[in-house]
Amino acid sequence: DKAHDLLQALASKHRLIIVTPDGDPFGWYVDSRIEPGAKIQTFIVAELLPVLEKTLPLNGSRGIAGISMGGNGALVLGVKHPRLFRSVSSMSGAVDLSEASSRAALIARLGPYDDHRRTWEANSALHLAQNSKHLEQLALLLSVGAEDRWAAANRRLDHLLSSRGVPHRYIERAGKHDWPH
Repeated sequence: DKAHDLLQALASKHRLIIVTPDGDPFGWYVDSRIEPGAKIQTFIVAELLPVLEKTLPLNGSRGIAGISMGGNGALVLGVKHPRLFRSVSSMSGAVDLSEASSRAALIARLGPYDDHRRTWEANSALHLAQNSKHLEQLALLLSVGAEDRWAAANRRLDHLLSSRGVPHRYIERAGKHDWPH
C-alpha cells in the first residue's frame, strides 16, 4: 500500500509495467507438495507471465523483485528460471529459510524442517545460490537494514556470491525490517 504512488510514478517515468502478484500473506512464494492449491511459483511462471506476454506491450526484458518473504521468492525464481529474468532484487529478504523453520505457514507448505530439509533448501535463496550455475546471468541486488532480523543471512549470501565471483550489488544501511528502510 505504501509503495503504490511511488511505483506508479516510477513506472510512468521509466516506461515500465509493474505487476505485483499477491503471493498470499503467508505463502512464502513456494510451491507446496502438501497444501493443495499452494503453487505460487508455478502460478507466476506458468500462468501469470504468459498472460502478461499476451495482453501487454512487453519487450521481453523482465525483472523480479520482492520484499521480505517476497525477496527470497524473487531470488529463488531467478535462480530456478534464469532465462525469464534479467534482474533480480531482494529487499530485506528472508533469504535463509532454515532461520524461519518455526513459521507455521512454512511448515504447513513444506512440512517440518527436520523431516523435509531438502525441500526447505530448494526454496531458500541462500541454499540455492551455493550450487547455481546461472547466477552470473542475472543482475542481482540485495538490500537489507543493518538491524533487520534477516541482515546476517543477507550478509552470508553476499559473502557466498562474492566468494563465487558472482557480480551483484549489496546494500546494507541503518534500518530494520520496516518500511522506512
